[in-house]
Amino acid sequence: MTKNPRGNEKENYWMPVDLYIGGAEHAVLHLLYSRFWHHVLYDLGLVSTKEPFKKLFNQGMILGSDGTKKSKSRGNVINPDETVDMYGSDSLRIYEMLWGL
Repeated sequence: MTKNPRGNEKENYWMPVDLYIGGAEHAVLHLLYSRFWHHVLYDLGLVSTKEPFKKLFNQGMILGSDGTKKSKSRGNVINPDETVDMYGSDSLRIYEMLWGL
């Protein structure tokens, strides 16, 4: 590894990141981008870790019955205000937590 002109103290403190949390849509953009640039820095000897993240967690998303992403712009979401008025906020929270199982 070549000598890092900025020193390794800060890099050793910050890298690698313990946990990266993101959705599948992140994989194409900044996750791929950050891994690419980190690999470039590793190949140049400017960072000591091959990967920028120790662990990756994708939280997933809830899809509609037709398999499409739930989205306000698509108009396929349930209005939470109406649901809370009918059933209460705790019922809505439980429903959303269990919906993706």
